Amino acid sequence: MKNKKLTYCLIISVAFLTGCGKQAYQQGIQNTGNPTAISSTLSIDDQMYLRKAIETAHWSMPWNNYSAMEEGFKKALGSMRNDVVYYSKPQDWRTVITTPNNTTLYILSFWDTNIDGPVVVEVPSTTEKAGLFGTLMDSWQRPLVDVGGLGHDKGKGAKYLVLPPEYQGSIPQGYVPIKSITNKGYYLFRVLLKGFSQENLAAGNAFIQGFHVYPLSQAASNPKSKHHDAYGKSIYAVSEFSDKYFDYLNKMLQAEVVEERDMAARGMAEAIGIVKGRPFNPTSHQRELLKQAAKQVQDENKYTLNHPPVKYWEGSTWAFLLDPAIVTETDFTWQYKSYLHYRYRSELYYSAFSSVKKFGKATMYLLNGSDSKGNLLKGENNYILHLPPNPPVNRFWSSLNYDLNTAGFIENTPKAGVSSLDPGVMKNEDGSIDLYLGPKAPPGKEANWSPTVVGVDYFLLFRFYGPTENAFNNSWKLSDIEPVDKF
Repeated sequence: MKNKKLTYCLIISVAFLTGCGKQAYQQGIQNTGNPTAISSTLSIDDQMYLRKAIETAHWSMPWNNYSAMEEGFKKALGSMRNDVVYYSKPQDWRTVITTPNNTTLYILSFWDTNIDGPVVVEVPSTTEKAGLFGTLMDSWQRPLVDVGGLGHDKGKGAKYLVLPPEYQGSIPQGYVPIKSITNKGYYLFRVLLKGFSQENLAAGNAFIQGFHVYPLSQAASNPKSKHHDAYGKSIYAVSEFSDKYFDYLNKMLQAEVVEERDMAARGMAEAIGIVKGRPFNPTSHQRELLKQAAKQVQDENKYTLNHPPVKYWEGSTWAFLLDPAIVTETDFTWQYKSYLHYRYRSELYYSAFSSVKKFGKATMYLLNGSDSKGNLLKGENNYILHLPPNPPVNRFWSSLNYDLNTAGFIENTPKAGVSSLDPGVMKNEDGSIDLYLGPKAPPGKEANWSPTVVGVDYFLLFRFYGPTENAFNNSWKLSDIEPVDKF
């Protein structure tokens, strides 16, 4: 267990989790005892339909996550493909998106080469006050190219040209050609600021105005994307786990190319009525089964978030979720020589978005969904999370709470958690820090309070920004989350 951290743990600079030990993961999943939705009270036909619907939903999770974001921002802002959505200030609970952070400004845009042909993604050069990290991705959320200071353009900016599948045309000079397997794609970039003063925010917003997405066919007219400020808007951009989940899946399947790796999964989809080139018209009875299937998929992924099989420290409740050995071997395709690891992929994209082309050392994430006694974290309960002195970070740390049902920030909370960047965070005499998780702040310790809501189950992500060696060698260890009667 000790060696696997140093040998296998890659630090992935994206807003999701990493983990270690494929074999340990698989063994852990076998021991979780997940409930099954297949009931003997159903007819054989219904059991087969339900079982195939569950596996189809797991297979399509990255697609549905993508589609939910595209549709959610469109519904809330009126944004269309090639528009740029951005946040003039760090996002809060009013944007429901999977495991966001509140320490960067987000920018995102969606495109469709089946409609527009080759698409230009224009990225400006970074500045002294505004850095950039992010990746262009296809609709399966496989990475196409990293951009910004750690990406292909090294912070100098570039015009990336996303090419349709099997594109045979010429490539004009002055563009960075990017081959995509899918028609649809998107980016979700993070603008890195030195702080959130009015001056820094103004610099970040000026930088954002330099991002544009447009068809190559319009490049001669120097087109500019329409920009939509999403800050303060109510946006629901995560998958809906009802029968509508399969309507979104059908929409994506109709719009996208057929890949050989997905032939068996498409066979499962066809068995529940989702076939390329045909309308999807389930009966009312089938829709009831689809509702059960979607709910089961959500419950299974929620269960894994709260019972991660591979712990980071021996005897600890803290864990990684994503096995970096899988990432190393498959480059976020989840595709091996003999199989596609779609179940593991489903668990990730239930609670996260995006991927990266190259690994860096900017961030590390730890997951926890239970207290020291193994019980799920409940919004009505009080807990204390103890941070030993000298957290192993070069930049800063943050501890954020996420609603288990959406993997987004908890609704109607004044803040998402606690960060070392927050003013007034109190230290104990030995330099350690206590964080207080609960529905009410302890008197006089509001800066150390991580708000929860009664009736809302949740999980935590603890982020290390610029982690040092002590994050990996067992010399520094997060305490388990301790339940307390009152603060």
